[in-house]
Amino acid sequence: MIHSHNKNILIDTGGVTNYGSQNTDGEIYHNTISPCFKSLGISKLDYLILTHGDKDHLGEANTIIENIPVNKIIINSNKINYYEKSLIKENTIIGKQNLSFKVNDLIFTQLNENLDDENDSSQIYLLNYNNLKILLTGDASIKSEEKLLENYELGHIDILKVGHHGSKTSTSEKLLETLKPKVALISSGRENKFNHPHQEIIKRLKKYNLKIYNTQDSGTVTVDLDRKVISETKNSHKK
Repeated sequence: MIHSHNKNILIDTGGVTNYGSQNTDGEIYHNTISPCFKSLGISKLDYLILTHGDKDHLGEANTIIENIPVNKIIINSNKINYYEKSLIKENTIIGKQNLSFKVNDLIFTQLNENLDDENDSSQIYLLNYNNLKILLTGDASIKSEEKLLENYELGHIDILKVGHHGSKTSTSEKLLETLKPKVALISSGRENKFNHPHQEIIKRLKKYNLKIYNTQDSGTVTVDLDRKVISETKNSHKK
């Protein structure tokens, strides 16, 4: 969730992965997203960015749209799957490579191309704010990262949203060595069946001296870009 004065941008929604079911039950929205919105005074979304069509990233989208106004929805440029079909409306935008938009002083640029796979084609956003750069990678793979480094000279970035919940299919040595991020944010649920984040990735992040925030232990991670302060709720229950 990115909140700037009266503007709100949500990147991915989470979702309960019940294979074979096309509908979300709204559990995450009602238990987590809605209370978060209320605590921040959020009653609308200016942008709902869905990095790709996997249910664990967009499963709560319909529930959100049913409960609060959403101005624009952005989906990736890969083929539209059955989860995404119900989201195609007049305000839906295809997040093609180099799509750029500004929200207050935040500049978002979508850097990934269509690589004919949902994860590979995840939208990757570079967020620029004053002199800070944040890379938000969805479930983008090492293949996506290679294309990113081929197509752009990004220089050093400040914060990396680690790809694919810390899976070893993302966050290559080359990415870290080239971009030299200072902070790693990992979004992964406790006791998830994929055992994300992978210990190989944690070891790799430590090798490059990144400060690591993992939601399993850190709880909600809040980044104040003006004050350059990162805070955690610190879950009392550890995995």
